[in-house]
Amino acid sequence: MLKPSMRDKKRYVAVEKNKKDIIKIFKKWYGLKNFADSNLKKMRESNNVEVYRVKPQYVERFRVACMLANKRIFLVSGTLKSLRKRMKEEHGYDI
Repeated sequence: MLKPSMRDKKRYVAVEKNKKDIIKIFKKWYGLKNFADSNLKKMRESNNVEVYRVKPQYVERFRVACMLANKRIFLVSGTLKSLRKRMKEEHGYDI
């Protein structure tokens, strides 16, 4: 098991839900190498919100991919717990 200091850092991004697949757009726009390096993964999905996990170095690229998919980004956070709390307080969504 790795020490916490040696593990990859993560950011969780809450995005508006729509029909376009952000992962396919990210792959197409940035290529498979950047997709693999970003560790982009869909974590949760609720009625109006999807939560994705991405490395901090790739958050800006993920924002561009969301813009290309016409998806609105609500919040970016370091933990799921704080993302859930802030989404409820600021936007009224329960993840």
